Amino acid sequence: MRLSATIILIFSISITSVFAKKNPYMVKGTEEYKNVTEKVIGNWEITSYVRNDRGEQISDIYKKATLELLFDNNKRNNVVWKFYLSDSVVQARSTDDREKDSTLKIDNYILIFNGKWDIYDKEPNLFRFTMDDNPEIEIMGSGNTIKDFESGQNALLGGTNALKNISGPAGFIASKAAKSKTGFNDIIAQFPYKAEFAIEGNDIDLKGNSNLLFKAKR
Repeated sequence: MRLSATIILIFSISITSVFAKKNPYMVKGTEEYKNVTEKVIGNWEITSYVRNDRGEQISDIYKKATLELLFDNNKRNNVVWKFYLSDSVVQARSTDDREKDSTLKIDNYILIFNGKWDIYDKEPNLFRFTMDDNPEIEIMGSGNTIKDFESGQNALLGGTNALKNISGPAGFIASKAAKSKTGFNDIIAQFPYKAEFAIEGNDIDLKGNSNLLFKAKR
């Protein structure tokens, strides 16, 4: 009997210890979740995206952008960023294709970035992001070769990313050179690993390092 009681006690302590280690901001139903996390979950329209090295990106590079923070009661949950290229950038990227196909019309050229997010329990005004290296390109429009154009853009991006697999500095240099040549350096968004956030009403600001700043609204 004493042995059984001891085993039950150890098991109970272990279970309690596991739950105690959970980040309360990422557990549905906690006060931390209700007061903070619940307020950031959902869809946001990005109204400003400033990079320290390039300045404001909305309107010149992207005509619009969105942020979706999903929540599935996990330690880390999915995040989806979408950046819609501006019409002028789309025109520049599709010049050759449109000359070959006069029916080709591109309504939206979207760069989709997937990753994971959480709120750091020791600094509850801090997002932590882990983003996938390779975005997905989605093209919306019409014309005889619209699907070919989408496939071609994804293939170009895949080719430049594949160069990263070359070992050492050579892979980094080759990837940078390829992205510059294909214009992907100019349109790939930059994300913070950590971002301080502040909410006021339906507005949210996210500030990363090197003056990387996002402003968004519901």
